[in-house]
Amino acid sequence: MAAPFAATSRNRLKNALILAAPSAGGAAYALLTTARAGLLIAASLSLASWIVVKAIKDGGRPKVSLKSVAPLVVSGGAVAVFFLITAANRYGGVSYVDQATLGRTVGIYAGASTPALGAWLGTPTLPEWGVNTFSGISSFFVRPGTLGVPDFLDLGADVSSNVFTAFRPLVEDFTEPGALAFIGIVSLIAAYGYRRAVLQGKTAAAVLVSAWMSFVLFSQSASIFTFTNVVVGVLVSSVLICRLARFEESENADETLSAYAHATTDKGKSQTVGS
Repeated sequence: MAAPFAATSRNRLKNALILAAPSAGGAAYALLTTARAGLLIAASLSLASWIVVKAIKDGGRPKVSLKSVAPLVVSGGAVAVFFLITAANRYGGVSYVDQATLGRTVGIYAGASTPALGAWLGTPTLPEWGVNTFSGISSFFVRPGTLGVPDFLDLGADVSSNVFTAFRPLVEDFTEPGALAFIGIVSLIAAYGYRRAVLQGKTAAAVLVSAWMSFVLFSQSASIFTFTNVVVGVLVSSVLICRLARFEESENADETLSAYAHATTDKGKSQTVGS
């Protein structure tokens, strides 16, 4: 999450190397362990922060040019290739697995979480108030030895999944209406932080938005905050970013954001004068 913040003041080569480093580490971890979540989480964290940093520098809406699209396409392709290689390694390597088996595995990994969630919804649960959403951390304090990994659910046609999107732990913690309310409230807070980050260059607000956007990007699979190392990494990087990263107040802010900011300021002044 810190990489895009660190890359803002570097030349183009150093910028590219810094941005690629987290995903490269995730790819190396995936190749060694055949676990793919680390690679995708690293990519989600990097992409989320890159979008936020670019939005701040561009004044509200990231200006996407060919120069910025090309690295994104290459990076996305590299992540996809490493994902496929890692999936194949579970069957002994690329030369030992047939295309049908590999395609089925990738398809289940990429698409089974939503139907699994649909099949699971309606299961009676009692609110646990964050224990499941932050299961890695809570296992040290609330439920020792339990990381909240769901059992596999049979979806039919010889397909099963223990991945239920990030919505399942939220439902387990807050019930279905509560999960929707939680998402709505945090989204409003993130939207407020986005405006503060763009208009005033507030680093802490940018960190908040980056963390929430990372959660959203990975939410098709699970909550990134169920992993202890991710929570610790986000906390450490947040402290480093807030201490070391600085942004100037935007001089080319998006017209809609600027108009809202001026309207709010003018309203506040009129109320002060009236009082």
